[in-house]
Amino acid sequence: VGKFKVKVIAKAFKKHTLGAKVIALTTTTNDSRTIRELSQCDVIFGCVDTHSGRAFLDSLCNYYLIPVFDIGVKLVADGLGGISDCCYSINYIKPGYSTLLSRNVINQATIESEDLKYSDPEEYNNRLSEKYIKGVNEDSPAVISINTMAASTAINDFLARIHSFRN
Repeated sequence: VGKFKVKVIAKAFKKHTLGAKVIALTTTTNDSRTIRELSQCDVIFGCVDTHSGRAFLDSLCNYYLIPVFDIGVKLVADGLGGISDCCYSINYIKPGYSTLLSRNVINQATIESEDLKYSDPEEYNNRLSEKYIKGVNEDSPAVISINTMAASTAINDFLARIHSFRN
């Protein structure tokens, strides 16, 4: 609709919140303002689309000792205009413990190819056309219902970790 989703969500959150501070950033994860703002968080919910972004959150989590809930959604096209598979995962990353990289949620080859896409687009396209880059997910469609279900699961996981109702 021509608006950043983070801005739309921030507006709704501010309208219904109990005074929490909301800062909507439309920058990338490697932007200095993004790093500064994220480094001051108590907890981070990561909803990024790339392995590079997830790797950044892994590093940030461990460097600044901030827990991260990584929310990942996967849609597999059937080649006929439909979706053959749809799933999501929530990974809780606790500083000093396992990472998305060590859990094989992300991989170094994909991180490098995504970084190349932005640092040297011409070389990225050359490698892609020559099949040197394998398994790179190009822009994938987002489906609001599965994204909402994944976000809800992440919030329930967060609540379960800060309240003792599971015990």
